[in-house]
Amino acid sequence: MQGWLKVSLVKGDITEERVDAIVNAANSYLSHAGGIAGALVAKGGQVIQQESMDWIRKFGDVKVGGTAITGAGKLQCSRIIHVVGPQWNQFESKLCQEQLKNAVKNTLLQADNQCCHSISIPAISSGIFGYPKDRCAQDMFQALMNFADESKANKPESLDTVRIVIIDQPTFSEFAQEFDHLVDYGVIKNVAEAGGGANEWQMVGAAKRGVPESLMLKQY
Repeated sequence: MQGWLKVSLVKGDITEERVDAIVNAANSYLSHAGGIAGALVAKGGQVIQQESMDWIRKFGDVKVGGTAITGAGKLQCSRIIHVVGPQWNQFESKLCQEQLKNAVKNTLLQADNQCCHSISIPAISSGIFGYPKDRCAQDMFQALMNFADESKANKPESLDTVRIVIIDQPTFSEFAQEFDHLVDYGVIKNVAEAGGGANEWQMVGAAKRGVPESLMLKQY
C-alpha cells in the first residue's frame, strides 16, 4: 500500500487542469459570483451555475463540509465537485479545523464514488472565508494524511491522484512551507535518491509524526 495516494502541490490556474474532477470551494447556496467559483463559471460557461441551481432546488443548501456534483461545461474535466468549507472564527478555531478536515475527506470520498482517478483541489476556505493560510495548509495536508491512513485496509477503488492547485503566491508559499516542514521532519524524502524523478517525494519516517507511509507527495 505504500505510495498509493499521490499528492502534488502546483502553482497554477485550477481552471486549466486536465483531471477527472476539479474541486470548487463553494458557498452553501452554490452561487458562483467570485473567486475560484466565478473563475470556473467564466471559463466553463453558465451551464455550471444553472446545474448548481438545479442541485439546490432538488437537494437544498449544501451544509458546511458537504459536497455537490455538477457537470464541468467547457472545462477540461468531466465534472466539478463543489465543497463548502468553514468560515473562519477565531473563537471556534478547533471546530473550524475539524470542519475543514471533514470537507477535504468528504471531497475525496465523493471523488472516489464518482469513479474519479484524479482531482485538482484549491486551498479551501483560505479566500473570502478568512481561514488563515498557514493553518489551511497544515489542516489540508493533515486531512490527506488521515485519509491515506484510514484507507489502508480499504483502498479507494478509483481515486489515486490529488493535485493541490494554487494560483496566488502568498497562499502557495504557505503550502510550500508546510511541505518543507514535512521534509525537515523526515516524514518524506526525495525519491530521486532511489532513482525516481527529481520532484517526486515519498513518505518515509511516518512513525515520527504518526503520518501514514501510504501518502506520496510531489511538488513542482
